[in-house]
Amino acid sequence: MTVSKLDEQRQQYCEGFLAAYRATCTPADVEAQHRQVLTRFVDEGVNVGNFDIMQELFTPDYVSHNPLGNQSREEVAATLSAMRDALSDFEMSLPIVSVDGDRAATLRIITGTFDRELLTPNGAIPPNGKPVQIEMVCMLRFNDDGKLAEDWTQFDNLGFLTQVGVMPAAE
Repeated sequence: MTVSKLDEQRQQYCEGFLAAYRATCTPADVEAQHRQVLTRFVDEGVNVGNFDIMQELFTPDYVSHNPLGNQSREEVAATLSAMRDALSDFEMSLPIVSVDGDRAATLRIITGTFDRELLTPNGAIPPNGKPVQIEMVCMLRFNDDGKLAEDWTQFDNLGFLTQVGVMPAAE
């Protein structure tokens, strides 16, 4: 038997096993798994700077539609890494998570003190030493394998730019 034939048989076996496993899962099980993916991304990924976890939790063709444009998982990792680097006491929390089938909605909140330079595609933003809070509302889609495939994220970009001193505060 050739290696490619053996690999093909293994792939079929794995696909069959996965299909059988999914057939035994209730919608509540699937939703709990999706909730766990979201929690792991924040707790084991973003908050500790382990963006490699995205390769496990996200599809290779993942797209985030957000105010910064359409970003790949690598671009999302780079954006969050730059935020972690700029905020000395960076933390992302996930106070609201709602899952329904292959969709989820979250409220993510990033907090920290802007005391190091923030590198952006448009240049560096010098630190102002002030606290920052960014609230993000996210709608997410999971694929059939339980990986994050796509999100639509909104946040107050003008408010963020005001907090870091790029835009003047409203009077």
